[in-house]
Parts: sequence; structure tokens; C-alpha cells
Amino acid sequence: FVGIGGAVLYAVQPYLIRTIVSQGSIAQGPIIALTPWFLFCTLLFLEKRSAFRWMSVCIVTSLLILSHAMHALLISIGLAVFVFVMLILRRINIIDFLFWGTAVAFGAGLVSFWWMPGATQLENPGVPYVLTYAARELYTANIDWFNPLMNRSGGYYFSLSIMSVALLTVLWLKNPQPEYNSSDDLLNTKNLTISLLIALLFGIILSLGDNIPFYKYIPMSGSLFPSRILSFSSLLAALLCAIFFRELAIRCRTIISCFLCCAVITFFFYVVLIDVSPSFVIDIKTYDDLRSGINQVPTRQQAFDNGRFAWFMPLGSEISYFPMTNNLNMTDGWNIEGTPHMYSLWLHNTAIYAKFNDYVMKNIYHWNVRSILVSNRYTSLKKALEKSGFSIIKTESDKTLYFNNSPSSYFMVQNRNALVIGKSAPGLEMAFPWMVQGYSTSLEDYTKEYLQLFKLIYLAEPEVKDFSKLQNMIEELAGSGKTVIVEMGRSKTLPLFDTYPYWESIPADSKLVPTKESPFTQEILLEPDPSGQAAAIGNLDEVWMEMIAGEKHVPVVGCKNVNGNRVYFIGLALGQRLESSVKWTRGGLATSSDSKEIENLLEQIVNRSDAQKSILPPPFPVSNNKWYHNGFSFSYNTEQAKPVVVSVTYAPRWKATIDGAPLKVYNMENLLLVKLPAGKHQVSFKYGMTWVGLTGVGLSIISFLMMIIIAFRLEQLRDLINNIWKAVLIKVSDT
Repeated sequence: FVGIGGAVLYAVQPYLIRTIVSQGSIAQGPIIALTPWFLFCTLLFLEKRSAFRWMSVCIVTSLLILSHAMHALLISIGLAVFVFVMLILRRINIIDFLFWGTAVAFGAGLVSFWWMPGATQLENPGVPYVLTYAARELYTANIDWFNPLMNRSGGYYFSLSIMSVALLTVLWLKNPQPEYNSSDDLLNTKNLTISLLIALLFGIILSLGDNIPFYKYIPMSGSLFPSRILSFSSLLAALLCAIFFRELAIRCRTIISCFLCCAVITFFFYVVLIDVSPSFVIDIKTYDDLRSGINQVPTRQQAFDNGRFAWFMPLGSEISYFPMTNNLNMTDGWNIEGTPHMYSLWLHNTAIYAKFNDYVMKNIYHWNVRSILVSNRYTSLKKALEKSGFSIIKTESDKTLYFNNSPSSYFMVQNRNALVIGKSAPGLEMAFPWMVQGYSTSLEDYTKEYLQLFKLIYLAEPEVKDFSKLQNMIEELAGSGKTVIVEMGRSKTLPLFDTYPYWESIPADSKLVPTKESPFTQEILLEPDPSGQAAAIGNLDEVWMEMIAGEKHVPVVGCKNVNGNRVYFIGLALGQRLESSVKWTRGGLATSSDSKEIENLLEQIVNRSDAQKSILPPPFPVSNNKWYHNGFSFSYNTEQAKPVVVSVTYAPRWKATIDGAPLKVYNMENLLLVKLPAGKHQVSFKYGMTWVGLTGVGLSIISFLMMIIIAFRLEQLRDLINNIWKAVLIKVSDT
């Protein structure tokens, strides 16, 4: 009765319905369908230990992880709370609890091949796979999620009526029905009710995430999307509701009480019907306008001859479906979670709003975009597209479809020679899109061969892993003729080469003025620093710019002689005062009155390196290019050695050969980069496995074998652990 009633209430939970509607039945359906089986298999195992029941917990855990690893983690945490309460109630012992935990662990081990490369970042360190600060805001519950007045809105909504009745089960805890709740029964209703209630309250509280004070102290809290646990809480609330009505029905002894019970249940389901809000209707569209526009894009049979399709406007998943049916590759999917290009895509929001169109155009060029859909609100971006050779295919009231008829080329000559590294790099790259943003924020992660591609190395608030190595690398780069610029931010100072960085505030009416030996002439009236303090640079060999605030002179820009070579230093986090950095870090409405002057100053410093400022990569001529399901190949003939970017997403699994010999593959803004020698050669790329992937496969095989062994020796192993435990207790008591 409880199972059937709980199934009905679980299926009508508006949180689950709206999750499926907004995120897709394929994406979320398996999670919602498997969650009850996870609890069911756990209850079976706790009720009676057997090899089959233990293995069922392993298998369901594996299926949940394959469906969604984050969901699986949160559901496992919620279920662990449930099982732990059963342990506290002495319905199970510590060995049963540990065996259940090992079942979950082996379930995770079975799918190591899946989560180890994707979740650990061991395979591709430094590349983000999720925008946690954005996703956490979306997937963190708040009080409105439980507000019955919000049930007709389109947002996430957890049924208050179902939860309220679930909490009423506390009424039956004092006097449970003895004929249905024997104290000898391992999983009697009273124990289940207490365990389900505590796990439900835990899930509801955890779903509030940063809205509760202790959340930040939870391990991995910065990576969790707390509201995901509500799919498990939905199940617990549904079962508790069913338990409440079961207990209510048991207590009906007369015709009147039976009638009242039926009336209460009927009224409840009427309230639930209102609470679920069946009037909330999703607008079903035919997308005729979108399809007709995309059908006008000239295409060839080979998708790689069509270039990529991109869009710059908020649209649903249809925008990634119809181009695919027309044989168009795309710059990203509808949901950018999971792609290493997501930071660039996210920065487009700031760049378009703040009219840093060259940054967007740089990405369009390097991603080989030939057709693009743009919101009519982005007038400056539309002008930039038309100036760059894109012509209008179709215009509608809210959007315009563009096409560039230049030949598709996934192979481009890499001419840019300025590299920016550090936490503040995105703001600088938006202002100076001819800079290449590094794949790591730490200089120590780069090889000498990679750094030799650049004339300028700009360290914008770099993260330090090994200070001694960092200093040695800067010294070597400066000694090899590279221009190295170090800009310290607001988080940490670095006493590089005996400089003396110290914290300074920027008060009102401060000026940045050149010194007598400065190559610069302009004075800049500085805006007061809203962040409080930034690093000034003391003990420089040459000071070119200093901040004057009243009687105080603060060194800001200058250089240090390192073995006869200059290393340039920029203080007061000047790069973070650019309009691009301000809008990126503080929001689109934030402005910087000294941005233009500081941008001009920084560019003058950068110009000392003879940096290449073109954002348009020339195509690299190839022949016989062929594309396969796991790679591609091409031939070329060039008179000079050239670094070539291939517009394919970088991953360490890519391996390249030239004429059969290994060819080093580098990461350049999450695209493939290779150094091709002069002459006529054949190049081949294959997508294979790394040590991380092979380790994951190995762990899956080992976990499977161990699961089989443990399952067939479950009772013997339990007896062995039990005897060891008793021996330890006896020894402790004797002591």
C-alpha cells in the first residue's frame, strides 16, 4: 500500500515534473526513475542480507552515476543519512552499515571508466567542466521553492502540501499499531518513519545550500548543486504521505471513521491537484521560422565543408537540433556545461553587453563559424559581423541570421605571440583579444617548448604552485629575449627578484603620474578603488609611474633588472580597472572612469614586445583532409615551418603523427596546436586513451571482480569482521 501510494505521490511531485520539462526527459528521467530503486534495494539488503541484494545496491548505484554523477552523490548522501539513523535506532548494526557503504563504493568503482576522466580533472587539469558559480545559483533552493503561492510560476516548486502531510507522520510515532509494527520487525513502520523524516529534513535543509550558515563548512560544498537532492526528498515525502494515510486507515474502526478517512484522503488529493498546478502549460512550438531560416544556409554534404553554426541570443534546445539536421557543426550545445570552451562562451555575455566585439569576433574566427544567429538587440555585434564579411540571410523581428561564404577551414596559421596567464586574464583578453589566454593560471604548468611560441608573457595575478620554479622560469624567459610583465592583483603579493610588494588603498583625487625616467608622458586621474587595497611594487630598479595621493608617492609601474634583462612590473591591479575586467567581476552595470587611460598605458607597455595584434588567423592550406569518427588526417606542403591551430576541442586524448612519427599536440585556448615543419608531409590525428582513462577501465574491471568475490563470500566475510570486532572490544575492555 505504501509503495503504490508513494509511487503516485512521487510521480505528481511538481519539482520532478518541472525538472523534466525544463531539463529534458532523457537527461533527468533516468535519475528520477532510478532513485526509488536505490532506496528499495537498500531496504531489501537491510531487511535480509544476501549476495543478490548486496549486488543490486552496487548496480543501481552504478546506473545512477551513469545517469548523473552529481545527483548520484547527493542521493547517496541522503540515503546514507537514512541508513545511519537506522543504525542509531539499533535496527541494523555497524557491520550492516559498512557493508551497505561498500556496496555503494563498489557501485562507483564499476563505472570508474566513466567518472574518473570526466569528474576528477586528472586527464585535463585546469579545464573547467562546469561553471559552478553560475550553476550553484540556479540549483540552490530558496523559500519560494516551498511557497504555495508560487505554484503557478514556471520555476522549480516543491509541493508544500505533500511535505506538510509527510511531516504529520510524527503523530503516529507515539502509539504505533502493534499488530502492524512488531518490535521484532527489523524495518517496522515506526523505524521507517523516523528514518525517513530525518532524511527528509536533512535533504530539505541541504537543498538551501549557501542560504544556510553552516553550508560552506561542508566538504566539496563549492562543487555541489544542493537542490539536486530534492529528487530524493520528493521520494521520501511521497512515502511518508502514504505511511500517514495507511496509519490513518488502520485506525478506522467504525463506518463514520472510515467515511471521515476517505473524505480526508479525497480532500488531500484535491489539494495536491491544485498544488501541482495542472494549469501550468508549456508552450509547444513548431519552430517554422527557425527551420526556414536555417534551411536557407548554403550547405554541402560533408559537414566539415560547412563550417560551424553559432548563436548569440537566449534560445531553447531547438537551436542545437535543427542545425544538426542540416549537417551543420556547432560551436557548442544548448547547455554549455561540460565543454572546456564554456568560460569563453560565458564571457561573451560580458563582451557583447560591453561592446568588446573584437573578442567575440576572435572566437568566431578561430571556431570556424560560417553561419550565425544574432539577437537584434546586439546592434554593435551585428555591425562587426557585417564589417567582417557576414551577409544577412534572413531578418526577423527579434533576430538576424548571417552567413559568411568564405571557404570553411578548420586549419589556421597561429600568428599571435602574446600570452596572458593568471586569474585576471579574462578581463585583459577581452580588452586585448590579440592575446592568447593560457590554459592554466600558473606559469609553472607550461613547458619551455610552448612558451617559445610567444614574444610576450603577461602574468595577470598568477597562481603560484612553486615560487622558486616560477622565479627561475621568469628569469629564463627574460634571458631568452621574451618580454615578461608581472601584474599582481588583490589576493596575494609575490616578492619576485627581491621586489617589495605591499598593500595600498587608492583614495579619491589620486593621480598616476610619470617619473623623470619614464618613457610615458600621460597623467591619469585614478578612480577610488572600491575593493579596498591592491599591491604596490617597491624596490624596483626603475620606477616609471607612481601614484601621488597627497604627500604620498607610491611606485606602481617599473622594471627590475634580472641578470641584465628587464622584467616589467605593474602594481595596483591596473589590469583589473579596465572596463572589461570591471564588468566581468562586478557586473554589467559597473563602470570604470579611468579605463581608457589605463588601457592606453598597458598597451604602451605591451608594445615593448612587438606583439602581433591581428585577431584574424590566416587559413593554412591542406589537401586530402579526411574526417573519421575517431580522428582526421590531412596533407600539406609549405616552404616554412609554421605553428598551426586546428579548430577542434583540445583533450589530452588527441595523439598526432607526422609521416608516422609522433607529433606533439599543444593546447591553445582549448583548440589543438601543432608545430608543422617545412616541406611536404602527411599528418594524422587519433582520439585515443590516456593513463587516466586506462586507470578508470582497470578500476572498473577490478571492482567488478571484487564485487563478485565479496557477493559469494558475503556471510563468511561478515562473520570474519564480526569476530575481529568482538576480539577488539574484548581486548579494549580487558585493558
